[in-house]
Amino acid sequence: MSGSYTGTAVIDLGPVPGGAEQVILDVTCTEAGKIEVPTDPGPTASSGSVYWDCSDPIRQNPTVHIDNGLLPTGGGTTITITADPRTPWTVVARYGSASTTPWGVNAHGETYGVPNENGIPDLVSAQATNGEVGYTRESESLAFEGEGYLRVYKSDGETVIGWFPIGDPSTLGNPPALDFETDVP
Repeated sequence: MSGSYTGTAVIDLGPVPGGAEQVILDVTCTEAGKIEVPTDPGPTASSGSVYWDCSDPIRQNPTVHIDNGLLPTGGGTTITITADPRTPWTVVARYGSASTTPWGVNAHGETYGVPNENGIPDLVSAQATNGEVGYTRESESLAFEGEGYLRVYKSDGETVIGWFPIGDPSTLGNPPALDFETDVP
């Protein structure tokens, strides 16, 4: 289903098909405001929602892709997306299921993908502040202290395509400019 809404809305996804395990959503802010989408916290997440600040100047992409939205409960067909009262937004929603597939392996022998029941790959899927989807290096994440930005790489683990914020994006300021000569591991 797809639709346009303002403020908090209940969206009707229709009957849950057999085998569906989650809701996949692409939520796009069309103006400033905040949105919250209920998700399955799973084994590696700390909360049961994705919060999106559409007025955040750091994030240049107004769309958030959520692949672990909660299924409607109790045999229902609806989910609630919470938004500031005057925040307009659109959504494309569909049911999905998932199975664990092996992580990719790049030419350097580094694994890349998403954390799963097998652990955490060397390069973890992340969306950069410029909207590009790539990978942060787990070793850089573990060594990082305080607030700032981690590099986001292509799956080769070398090509830097953007920055991932650590900490409150509203207090971080703009990410550093990319210097493709020096921004390599």
